[in-house]
Amino acid sequence: MIQTRVLITTPLSHQRLCRDAEISGLQWLALGAQAAHLLPRETASQAQYAALRDRETPSPYTETLTRIEALIVALQQVKREVEVLANHAHAWNDDQHCTLCGAHGAA
Repeated sequence: MIQTRVLITTPLSHQRLCRDAEISGLQWLALGAQAAHLLPRETASQAQYAALRDRETPSPYTETLTRIEALIVALQQVKREVEVLANHAHAWNDDQHCTLCGAHGAA
């Protein structure tokens, strides 16, 4: 679980409130998939704004592509780790915990 602060709008009063939340890795992954659909439009908007400022700034496209590539590499690594865990045989230690995944033998 990752603790974070989220901004919410209450349905009836339309007030914006800040709340602490605990979000699991799978929930973050789902949020990331939703956010990915925003990237092309968001990046194009940033590029347009940068062009209007008429300054030499790094390309928003380059930054976005660099971050996407880094995320792909991280996701591929996590995928390999989960695949190994999904197919492993438990290796119990003296405390009845699996040395590979941490599962307890009595569970």
